Amino acid sequence: MKVSAILLATLISGCASYTVNAPLQKSDRTTGYKERAVEDKKNSNTLWVGLAFSGGGTRSAAFSFGLLEQLKKTEILWDGKRRRLLDEVDSISSVSGGSFTAAYFALFGKRIFDDFEEKFLKRDIEAGILGRILSPVNWFRLFSEGYSRADLAADYYDEILFEGKTFGDLEAKGKPFISINATDMSNGFGFTFNQDYFDAICSDISKFPISRAVTASSAFPVVFTPISLRSYAGSCDYQLPPWVKEELDRRDPFSRRFHLAKIVQKYRDPEKTKFIHLLDGGVSDNLGLRTAITTYTAKNPWKRLKQQGLEKVRRVVIIVADAKSSPEKDWPRRPSVSGIVQMLDASTSSMVDNYSFETLLLFRRRLNEWAEVIKTKRCQDMPSSWCDDLKVHLVALSFDSLKDESERKFFTTLPTRLDLPEETVDQVRRVAEKLLKQSPEFQKIMQELDGKER
Repeated sequence: MKVSAILLATLISGCASYTVNAPLQKSDRTTGYKERAVEDKKNSNTLWVGLAFSGGGTRSAAFSFGLLEQLKKTEILWDGKRRRLLDEVDSISSVSGGSFTAAYFALFGKRIFDDFEEKFLKRDIEAGILGRILSPVNWFRLFSEGYSRADLAADYYDEILFEGKTFGDLEAKGKPFISINATDMSNGFGFTFNQDYFDAICSDISKFPISRAVTASSAFPVVFTPISLRSYAGSCDYQLPPWVKEELDRRDPFSRRFHLAKIVQKYRDPEKTKFIHLLDGGVSDNLGLRTAITTYTAKNPWKRLKQQGLEKVRRVVIIVADAKSSPEKDWPRRPSVSGIVQMLDASTSSMVDNYSFETLLLFRRRLNEWAEVIKTKRCQDMPSSWCDDLKVHLVALSFDSLKDESERKFFTTLPTRLDLPEETVDQVRRVAEKLLKQSPEFQKIMQELDGKER
């Protein structure tokens, strides 16, 4: 972003986000915006397609948009029916810049191909936000305790993109189910906007604005203030899920689910958690895969699959749109580094990149383990000639895969901003298509789904 300009604007801005999340009257594990409660009868139950959109400002929004464009063009023959791969997307997990694309697609479907470019990708979002911060009209609110830069950004996104829509509107739309991911400042773990997370704080996500979830997901530290949620824990008869109790009893320090269980327990305590302050999801997971690792590779994945009506699933396709950039630093050529911008960059982008690589490796391993468990359990419960017919495919799209050095350097040095030249936006969209087509794993998927090489 135009970091220097926006950092200067912080001097006249408030620092606390106001809370708009509504209380929940009664907790119910079977209702609300939860993946197991979101259905689409037109979607095949033998093919499951998931997407993950990384962070990276407009660069990542354009990259994930380019992926959607290509999936729209891609036809498959599955279960005797000709389908577009885009129509088979069941779930999208997103972070930061990728959350703009994911949320808009989930809300408005194919309308994204008509107006998302004009409304977001090719609009100077930074100028729009900065103009509002510096406008005297907003100074009174920004100087107040109850309104911050994040609130202003959320109002702006709501006006230009999300039209006042809430998670209740998303639930009514059906698939794809989206997981918008942010980071909880107090523990550094990811926080996903769905009713499962909101249940723990006795809050009703159906009334929560999409614009505020996307703002939290993309609230880069210092540049933006956190988005805050109020906890109403103890007021909705919420009971800890069985898996939380099991993990707390086992207390395995090497279990990620144990650490998540401790967080859920803390959320449930109204004395320990009165507010949750959320920042950019990329701080904890810039690929949006950590939540999926916990969710889909749970202790009893077969039970979870049955809850979603996917007992007969035969193919699982997951495509990760990783718009990571790696601008060349001059730090190794300097005897010392002391600038605040350089140190902020080092503490975020460089470390996030390494963490993302490890996350992708872990996800691939867990995905294969998950498939083996499912096949075994399914053949025990539903013995048949096809019970062990389950293949999982993980496609990772990254600028690092580009073979041409000059092309690779161009994309990996693009800045993380909310304003890119229109031609650059088009180039990022096109390279998503190119990377998908040249992916060996994607070619394998296409051969399996319709027997044709592309």
